[in-house]
Amino acid sequence: MDDCLAIGDKTAVKKVFEEIEEDFKITRSESIEDFIGCKIEREGDKVMLSQPDLINRLLDHFKDRMVTTKYATPAVAGSHVVTNAEANMLSDEEQSFYRSGVGSLLFLLKHSRPELSNCVRELSKAMDGANEAHRKALLRTIRYVDLTRYKKLVLQPKGELKWEIKGFCDSDFAGDSETRKSVSGYVIYFCGVPISWKSKGQKSVSLSSTEAEYMAVSEVATEILFISGILTFLGVQPKYPIQVYVDNIGAIYLSKNATTSNRTRHIDTRYHFVRDYIEDGILKVMFVRSEDNTADIFTKNLNEELFKKHLKSLHMEDSIEMSKRKGVEK
Repeated sequence: MDDCLAIGDKTAVKKVFEEIEEDFKITRSESIEDFIGCKIEREGDKVMLSQPDLINRLLDHFKDRMVTTKYATPAVAGSHVVTNAEANMLSDEEQSFYRSGVGSLLFLLKHSRPELSNCVRELSKAMDGANEAHRKALLRTIRYVDLTRYKKLVLQPKGELKWEIKGFCDSDFAGDSETRKSVSGYVIYFCGVPISWKSKGQKSVSLSSTEAEYMAVSEVATEILFISGILTFLGVQPKYPIQVYVDNIGAIYLSKNATTSNRTRHIDTRYHFVRDYIEDGILKVMFVRSEDNTADIFTKNLNEELFKKHLKSLHMEDSIEMSKRKGVEK
């Protein structure tokens, strides 16, 4: 039996645990400070998530390989991992280090560091055959983690609770130079708090930016409907219609218009389910400017200015330890 969290009516939860205890020895706690390596801290209505133990193990594992350069972003702006280069392939030992490093970063971004999503997705493309360029890109990301080790994901509802869900989605266009496939990215907010995010390569080649963005809309819509279903099961009624923001007018038009043309008739029907939910008043696809689309950080490696802007939108804050450290440096 692994660690687990239970949520629901207190009486029902208590009854479930009592039934489990009839056959298994378990430890219960109503005040959770750590869950699967994720540290949980509370200050009033603010909850902060971080993974200091994982970061320390990662840095210790790579201490003999660490670089000293200071980086403001986890990856070079506009960079992509190319996997077909055979020159300067890593030794078996270095390949093992590469895979362990990417694995640790994947677990880190899953719980508390969403801003790492795109660069780690890129690094994971070379898991079966990394070369020297990939190793340098990995070390840059780990160095960024080192420099930002005190950052925490802050969960703090804004204003009056209205059970409001909002989704931001984005896509690049044919960004993978090898397959020419695009990347979908999204982040979902609940009561103003980021609760779900993803950076994922699309399964097929898009023939236009509109198609790529439309596929990204379907990705975030699928996750939103899943989250909405969980909330409804728990007795929480989300506010409808749920707003989905995208920075492509063509994708918005395509999501609302059921007619087809020579430019859109080839799009897989599985992406068109969004139209039904729009007609039923469950979803509402709206426009957002590219510079204000937080999901941009999940589809490409950004320059420092844009990266820091979207990082703030993800509710990433420095902890007290980092504030004290900055005070000493000054």
